[in-house]
Amino acid sequence: MGTTSGAFSVTVPATSAGTAAKTYTTDTKTLYIGDIADQSAFVGNDATFTVQLPDGLTAKNVRWKGAGLTQNGDSSSFTIPSVTMAMFGAQITATMDVYQGDTMIQKDATGTATLTTIDSLVKGAVTPQLVFSGSNVPNGMNQAQGKVTGMSGEDLGAQTTWSSSDPSLASVDANGKLTANTTGKTGMVNLIGNTLYVTKQFKTTQPVTVARLAQPSPLAVGSTATLTAPNAPSGTKWTYQWQTAAAGSTNWTDVGGATGATYTTPSLTMDNDKQQYRVVVTMADGTTKVTSNPVTLTVNAGGLALREVPSFNFRVAQDGKPLDEMTDPTVQSLINGDFDGSTTDFTNPDIFNKWMLSDSDGNIGLSDTRSPAGQDYQLSVAMTPFKTAAGQLSAGGGTAKVLLYWIDSSGNPVIGGTIPDNNTDTTVMSNQPVNSTTGRLDQQVSALLSVGKSPRAWWATIQAQ
Repeated sequence: MGTTSGAFSVTVPATSAGTAAKTYTTDTKTLYIGDIADQSAFVGNDATFTVQLPDGLTAKNVRWKGAGLTQNGDSSSFTIPSVTMAMFGAQITATMDVYQGDTMIQKDATGTATLTTIDSLVKGAVTPQLVFSGSNVPNGMNQAQGKVTGMSGEDLGAQTTWSSSDPSLASVDANGKLTANTTGKTGMVNLIGNTLYVTKQFKTTQPVTVARLAQPSPLAVGSTATLTAPNAPSGTKWTYQWQTAAAGSTNWTDVGGATGATYTTPSLTMDNDKQQYRVVVTMADGTTKVTSNPVTLTVNAGGLALREVPSFNFRVAQDGKPLDEMTDPTVQSLINGDFDGSTTDFTNPDIFNKWMLSDSDGNIGLSDTRSPAGQDYQLSVAMTPFKTAAGQLSAGGGTAKVLLYWIDSSGNPVIGGTIPDNNTDTTVMSNQPVNSTTGRLDQQVSALLSVGKSPRAWWATIQAQ
């Protein structure tokens, strides 16, 4: 920033015929003119311009502009990151207010400089330009490798210090290997290499897309699922191939004709429940392929529907032995009515002497495609008269009963309902919230069985004598 001084003359034209023009002379005044040094920078490096002012003066409200960028504030410096050859000859301007102490002595002083860009002596590259984040990503598909070479193509990895523009998206190790995050965050990250070469520092910046194939929301029978792959950056072309696999399978096959960045399934049926999809993206070189994380379809019947009901086999717990060593009930215990279900107090150890136990848990599964899912509903169960394995009624309807229970998040048993064997509907579950991701409820339940006294068992004993 320089200064100049002088007297200014302004001629005012005559306002009417016969009136002479007049000249007014101003007082001598010091004006502040811009002085910003021109800058040269290698392609990929940063270029920084700085306002220079005489001692005792400061610049405020500095409005920078140039190379397609703007910056407003009180900063006397303006940095253009990673310059390109397209920026060659760019004019950089700074318009500012000049202060001496707290007094503004010049408003809107302007400085101008020129940016000269020089082709870099090093070249940077990264392969591939796409990685997938989060869990269940195929091996290696979450990583990309950076590389820097010199004028003769020599590897400059040993002279390069690597960094990531956003470590929350992807981290980089000392060898230039970029690894996507495990949280599923997506975006664009720059792999930055700072290389010392022929006594100069060079910077290379390689953009990498961090993507994740989004898990579709629960779908109703008759609807379709639309899956979307990451788009290639501007000026780059990627190609796509969607693949599918059956539930739980690792045998992936191409979906015929599914070669776009988006894929919409045919109308879904319950057979498509848990079907898997993924996309294979081929980079612009035509050979490098990146495979996405798989997604799994959740297909539910329309409305509120029961998906799964439990099946139980009842046995008798033995004192001092683990539950996996339960035995079948004896005829005598049935005659005596030992399993009469006379207590439902789970704090009373005798409860397991008054009921037979299911030897494994079962699952109550339902789905809800209503909006909102999980609104009012009741699940009721009815049991027909209980029979022995031989098909004989144990003691007529109403004497046997099944108690369903499960353990809540605090480890306490919750009784869902006690169901008599007389074909009476019994509510065992009401308004349990469904999973917001799947639109489903899967409740693991256990069961107890009481049968009371069994005259049929007594009759069978008499016949055997």
